Amino acid sequence: MTTVYLYGHLGRKFSHRHHFDVASPAEAVRALMANFKDFKSYMIQHSQPGYHVLIGNDSIGGPERLHDPSGRQCI
Repeated sequence: MTTVYLYGHLGRKFSHRHHFDVASPAEAVRALMANFKDFKSYMIQHSQPGYHVLIGNDSIGGPERLHDPSGRQCI
């Protein structure tokens, strides 16, 4: 299981901590969309200036790395 943390307005709306059987940030987003029917539309509506994604303590850098494996680290 991977722990997925949401901060700021996402955490306030959808809870701050989740546990999913996922291997990457992209899978974590799909799991959140599967568990919260309005997650995708809320993320899109509130997407400016963007989201910062971390695997462990390291920033993934850009959207092309959303499929990078997270190993046992939190997302």
